[in-house]
Amino acid sequence: MTLKAFICFFVFSILAFSCGWEEEETAIPSPRVWKGEEEEFEKSFDYDNPLDAYGKPVLVESGSRSPYSGVLELNASGQVTSKTYQDGILNGASVKRSKDGSWVEANYREGKLHGKMTFYDANGKIRTVMNYENGKLKTAD
Repeated sequence: MTLKAFICFFVFSILAFSCGWEEEETAIPSPRVWKGEEEEFEKSFDYDNPLDAYGKPVLVESGSRSPYSGVLELNASGQVTSKTYQDGILNGASVKRSKDGSWVEANYREGKLHGKMTFYDANGKIRTVMNYENGKLKTAD
């Protein structure tokens, strides 16, 4: 084999074998989000038994009766609430906005308040911070 033929074979091999060998990027699934008014919520969801480990009913989709996982954004009487559910139980961030512009941010773990609960006034100034651990108030600022 001549040097020129070897170089052509080498370059061709690199190009042929390198194509398609890149790691495929796996898409991170975006969270499921349901948005609606109170009336739509009542038609789309129910609270069902069995109760969760803390005695609270599980949020299920009306049609399938499957526990809901995702973000639920509910607009009721001018108050907008965003809650995160996992398997029908509050788990993650929750935000409740009032008509006057003030809001509350909280976190839940397995249906219980866990972490900071922060109250803001209409201008975004922090009014109060409360710290929870497994549903029990630990400290308040």
